[in-house]
Order: sequence, then structure tokens, then C-alpha cells
Amino acid sequence: MYHMGMKRLCALAGLGLVGSVLYWQLAANLSLDSEVIPRFLIWFGLCFALQLAALWIARRIDDRPIQLAAAILVFGLLFRGLLLPVAQIHDDDVHRFLWDGRVTAAGENPYRFSPQEVYDASNGRPLDAYSSSERERLGRLVELANENRATEKNFAGINYPGVKTVYPPFCQWLFGGAHVISPESFVLYKFLLCMIELATMLLLLCTLRRLDAPIHWLLLHAWSPLAIKEFAGTGHHDALALLFLSLCLYLLAAERVRLAAGALAATVLSKLFALVLLPLLLRRMGRGGLALFLLVLAIGLLPFADAGPDLVSGLTTFGKQWEFNAGLYSLLAIPLGPRGARAAAAALLLALAGFCFCREETSLPILLDRLLGMLALLLLLSPVVDPWYVTWLLPLLVVRPFGPLIAWTGLVALHYCYFIQDADQWWIRPLQYLPLYVYLALEGWRWCRRSGIVRPAGK
Repeated sequence: MYHMGMKRLCALAGLGLVGSVLYWQLAANLSLDSEVIPRFLIWFGLCFALQLAALWIARRIDDRPIQLAAAILVFGLLFRGLLLPVAQIHDDDVHRFLWDGRVTAAGENPYRFSPQEVYDASNGRPLDAYSSSERERLGRLVELANENRATEKNFAGINYPGVKTVYPPFCQWLFGGAHVISPESFVLYKFLLCMIELATMLLLLCTLRRLDAPIHWLLLHAWSPLAIKEFAGTGHHDALALLFLSLCLYLLAAERVRLAAGALAATVLSKLFALVLLPLLLRRMGRGGLALFLLVLAIGLLPFADAGPDLVSGLTTFGKQWEFNAGLYSLLAIPLGPRGARAAAAALLLALAGFCFCREETSLPILLDRLLGMLALLLLLSPVVDPWYVTWLLPLLVVRPFGPLIAWTGLVALHYCYFIQDADQWWIRPLQYLPLYVYLALEGWRWCRRSGIVRPAGK
């Protein structure tokens, strides 16, 4: 038995070495070039297949938890390290991250002015519509934007410059901290994200131990090509929200529900998606937990409160106007139109939240299933589904694995086919979502059979 366990551990290490080659190739093919994207998808698919193979091998090594956890974490960090130096990325959000960090580190409010306003002020546009204090602050931002050639280049690359920042307060502190350590350094910023991910993986490992669940499920985050590409490769800040969500899950498993409410508030201050989880935890956390939730929320918002309505203006614009790669939302939009589909999606989410609030669940596994289901429904009903949004599911998938959603973390990479120029793109969305819908339907049918709702023919 000992030798068999060691052989399987060596097999997992061998897969890790193979993964190093695959991620090295993935790093070499991170580009928006139409000719490169098909190669990127091939390497991403191989990395996802490697993750599934690792899950199959590691499920038989759970009797050696220390060695297994060490192997998972070491290779997970190695894979991320291979993508750290990469400058080629699939989007240009990084320019906004670096600009927001520069503004925050300078003591200014990143929510107050859009980059377009700063650009107009630097080009001599009349500022009569602004007060004297606002003109002074704009002047300081103009100086920041033109401080040196690197800042000028970064500022010119900001996408949607007319929209004020959409990134929550805790992200602004992350951006600002990265700027203080090393201004305009994308690699340093991604290194901080990798350290955040390490903390997330350790929290998830502790949560699995608390729940007496198999350690090998940590692979769903640690070896996830989606997380590795979107955080270590592309630098999306959602890793910060996953850290606080993982802390919330650990505190729930440790029966520290009030503290879990504070961790949930920190998650909301890092990414607003976590707000939909509040109704599911509201009755469990009690008045004390709700008070802590609101207190943490207030503390996080207070330093930026002088922006007033501008604190959410960018997010409001995003919510009203953006639509891309949607799932169930796109089906609702066919008969209802965009506004009707948004209203129907909101109504469905509110109905599910109300149902879960009225039916409090004392069983932690069922509560975790509900949290995962709520997040999955939020994503399916969202008008925008970028690949890094699907990473929101990973902490919950580690503690409550569910096949269809695990498959989605691989299928969502097909989103990058949209960037292939001159491609007939009608097939991209069905290719992403149809396997997911079929898999969900099969799992639903199996659940109905197990629960006795549907009986086999002849019985």
C-alpha cells in the first residue's frame, strides 16, 4: 500500500512536470493575434485535460495528505511563475489597474474623474463647469498622467476612458500598494496576485481539512488553467475577492458565522458579485453578523465617500450598456429585449434569494450547495460573462465539486474565439454553453431519479 501511494504521488509529480511544459507553451501563446489564438486554445485545452488527469490520480492519494498538498501547491505556484513575465495579454484592462493605482497612491480619489476628463484638461479644454477645488485636483491628475514616458504610454492605453472606474475599494488599495512598491510594474502586480492566490489555496486546504473532505479537490483551484491564465497571466484582480470568499468559507466551516459575515463584506468590497450571497447567510449570521457586515462595508467605502454618486457611476454605465458572451440572458433577450431580459434576470435572482432566505438551512453542505447555485445562476443570467468571471465559482467548487460547473471552467476559454478576426462567430456561444446545459440537464435528471421524483419505467 505504501509503495502504491508513492507510485501515484510520483505519477502526480510527473504530471506536474508535463504541466510545466504545457504552461510554458501557453505563456508563449498569450496574444490577441488571430493566428495565435487557436494555438492558445489548444494549449489551454491540454492544460485543462492535465488538471482532470491529476484529479483522477490524486483521488487515490488522499491517505498521504501532507505530501499531496505539498505537490499540489508547489506545482500550482510553478505554473503561475511561468506566466508571470508575460507581457502579452488578451485584454487591456491592466492600463486601468495601473492608472487607478497611481491615482490612489497619490492620495487622490480614483472614482472622482474619468481618464477622459483628465485627458481633456491636459489638452486645454475649458474647465468652467468645475469648481476651483475640482480644477486643482484635475491639475494634479494631469501631472500624474504626464509624469514620464511610461505613465504617458499607460494612460493612453486605458480602454473606455469616458467611463469612471468600476473597480471596488479594496481593489484600489491593491492597485495603490503595487504602485508604491514598484510604479508601472505589471509583473510586480501579478506577483502580488500570486501571493494572494497562495493564501487562498492555503485557506481552501484548511477548509477541506475542517470539512473532512478529500484534499485532492484543491486541484480545482491550484491547477485550474482558468485561474492561472486570468490571474498570473492576465492580471485580473478577482483573485482578491476569491481570497476573502475562501476566508468566508473557512469561517463558516469553523462555525464562526459572525466573522464570516465580515469576510463576506470584504469580498463585496473586492468584487460586487458576492452581494448575491448575503440573503443566503442573513438569517444564519444574525443581527451581530449583519452589524459586522455593514461596519466592514462602511469602513471600506469611507475613504472614497467624497466621490458621492461617482462612486458607482462607472458600474452603473457598465450594467446598463455592456452585453457580451451571455448565457441564459441571451435567450431571455430574444423575446423580451435587453431591458426586459435584465428585469427578468433580476426577478429570478431575487426570487431565489427570497426562497433561500425564507427556508433557512442548518446543514452546512446544503448551504454551500446553495451558495454555489446562486453564483452559477448569477453568471448564467449576467449580460456579460468574461472568462475571469467564472473563476468566482472555484472556491465553492473546491469544497462542493459539481461536474457541469467544473467543465464550464474549461469551456469558457472558447470566449477568446471572438478575437479571431473575420471569423463567423455564431457558433462560439453554443459551443461554450450547449455542453454545459446538456451536462446540467443530465445531472438534474439523475438527481430526480435519486430523490424519487422520477421513477424508472415499469416500476
